[in-house]
Parts: sequence; C-alpha cells; structure tokens
Amino acid sequence: MEIGYDQRPEIASITVHRPGDRQGVVLRGNYQVKAFDTAGRKMEVVYAGADPRVEPFTLVVDDEAATLTIAGARRESGFSWLM
Repeated sequence: MEIGYDQRPEIASITVHRPGDRQGVVLRGNYQVKAFDTAGRKMEVVYAGADPRVEPFTLVVDDEAATLTIAGARRESGFSWLM
C-alpha cells in the first residue's frame, strides 16, 4: 500500500501481486476504504473488481491480525503497521 497524508493518513494506492508476479497491478481509487484508523489499528478495504486482472477482495485488519477474503475463501495472516 502507498499511504498519503493530507489532513490525516489515507490509502493512495494498493499494489496486488499474484504468487511469482514481480510487477503487480496497481489499484488507484477503484476500491472503497471503509475504515483506516492508524491510531486504533483498524482497516477495512473492499475492492469490487474494476480491473479484470484482480479478483474482488475484502481486507480487514484489526491490530496485527489481517483477514483477506477472495471469492469466499478467507486467508488469515499477521499485519505490520510500520510506515
């Protein structure tokens, strides 16, 4: 993720990589940020699939725990807020 800062931090872009993909696909503005609270360490991003190279997904982060949902399949992982 590329984080910008105006009045407060905001997500400027998201780069998505498939396994083995070094270049990735950059998503800019075609996703919905439902929550992005760096102090509370909570984030929710929904991508509806505007670019056919990237499947729709939802990413939910609560503190250092992340859940990525793609086509009904959930993947849980750690998350770092280091910026």
